[in-house]
Amino acid sequence: MLHQTRTYARKAEKKFCESIKSFCFWSEVFMTIEKYNTHHYTENSNSTNQCLVH
Repeated sequence: MLHQTRTYARKAEKKFCESIKSFCFWSEVFMTIEKYNTHHYTENSNSTNQCLVH
């Protein structure tokens, strides 16, 4: 039973990690689009890259 719970937790953790990565990816995409729209270049992309290095 304990082993089963552990496997489930690992799967959930992986899924959670993947969803965070996709969230970071999309937020970076939207930020890039915003940058091109406003022609306003800031160093905001650094914080999103940190999110991906997980």
